[in-house]
Amino acid sequence: MIGAEDLRATTRALSDVEAKQLDLLAFAGDDGLLFVREGVGVAARGESLRIPLPRGTSDVRAVAKALHGITTDDPLHRAGSGPLAIGALAFTPTDAGSLVVPEVIVAKS
Repeated sequence: MIGAEDLRATTRALSDVEAKQLDLLAFAGDDGLLFVREGVGVAARGESLRIPLPRGTSDVRAVAKALHGITTDDPLHRAGSGPLAIGALAFTPTDAGSLVVPEVIVAKS
């Protein structure tokens, strides 16, 4: 089983041309993840790591530990860059869930 310590997150800025051409909905496709509002957001594809949260949001430290365990090359050092975990959690804080660290993430701000 792959662990966070086996992963590497690399962040790079898009060129102006790439940013203008980026369509988050198209990038996510039929099987990706998408969080977008008014053209700004995040699209992701694939799954590098799944972080189980058997006790719901009370397991938030597991997410921080997993993300900190990923080797990171992030010259941007901006909020939202570097490794990210994405998912939806139940409204009841103790309901089990999981978050995904995607293989590829693109963001538009």
